[in-house]
Amino acid sequence: MGNPIGIRYGLGVRRAASLRRLSSLSGLLAAALVVSACSSNPGPPTVDPNSPAADIIISAQNQNVNDVDVVLVAGGQSQRLGTVTAQSQANFQVPWSRVANSTRVFVRASPIGSNALYQSQNLVLRPGSQVSVTLNSVIRNSVTTVY
Repeated sequence: MGNPIGIRYGLGVRRAASLRRLSSLSGLLAAALVVSACSSNPGPPTVDPNSPAADIIISAQNQNVNDVDVVLVAGGQSQRLGTVTAQSQANFQVPWSRVANSTRVFVRASPIGSNALYQSQNLVLRPGSQVSVTLNSVIRNSVTTVY
C-alpha cells in the first residue's frame, strides 16, 4: 500500500505537467492566430502611378450663394481647376504626375466678386486619392477631407 500523501503528490505532478503542456499549446495557438490575422490583412492596394486610376479626384460642394473659383496649388504652381456654381457640385480630375513630386499641395477657393479666400491645409495625397472640399456659406469656414 502506498502513502495517500504520495498518491496525491503523484497526481499533482501529473496535473502540473498536463497544465504546463496545455499552457504552452495555448500560447502556440494564440501566436498562430496573431500571425495568421496579420498575414490575411493586406495593405491598401497599390495603384500604378502612370495609370488613369492614379489621378486625383477633387470634388467641390458649393454651399455658398456665389459661384466659387477653385485652384490647386502644388509645389508653388497654381492651376485653376474651374468654377463651381452656387449651390451645386463639381468634380475635377488632376493627373497624379501634377502633384507626385510636390511637398506642398493645397486647395484654394474664392467666391467670384469677393475678396474672401479659403485655403486648405497641406494635403497628403497618394495615387488615386479623392479630395472632398465643402465650400461653406462663410468661405473661410470651408472644409477639405482626403480619402
